[in-house]
Amino acid sequence: KECSTSYEKKCSTTYEKECRPVTERRCEKGHYHDQLCHDVTTTKCNDVPREHCFDAPKENCVDVPRETCHDVVNKLCNTFYVDSCRTVSRDVCRDVPEVIEEQVPHEVCEDIPEDTCSEVPEEVCKDIPREKCVDVPSEVCKDVPREECRDESKEVCHDVPREECRDVES
Repeated sequence: KECSTSYEKKCSTTYEKECRPVTERRCEKGHYHDQLCHDVTTTKCNDVPREHCFDAPKENCVDVPRETCHDVVNKLCNTFYVDSCRTVSRDVCRDVPEVIEEQVPHEVCEDIPEDTCSEVPEEVCKDIPREKCVDVPSEVCKDVPREECRDESKEVCHDVPREECRDVES
């Protein structure tokens, strides 16, 4: 047998964590501490009753008796009534609604949220593949034929004449 050592490369992948520090800004919604205010003017309409007076002429009539007579032999008279009117002027007053616009200034405010922010240190990691290889020894053996030499004594045989007799008839 003949043996030799051979090496076989065996590899495997392993993962190593690689981390690096980072700073992340994180904010939280805060409370309403401040207000932003500004002046606004609005128009307000008011119905205000106003007394409105005007000259309202009115006829004042009275029945006045009149007499008509005819001069005939006998005096004949008739009495009849006639309206006697005269225009009287008088003031008439009424409440008339009047719309009055009024500019009303006021302040409008809105709350401003205050966020609380801070820098938070963090570590960011990732897996990095690494290939590791090793040489694995193995012994390989095989049968090899060998020539073996030795002295051998051989028996050699030769033909030796022998006498042979036979019966002959004569």
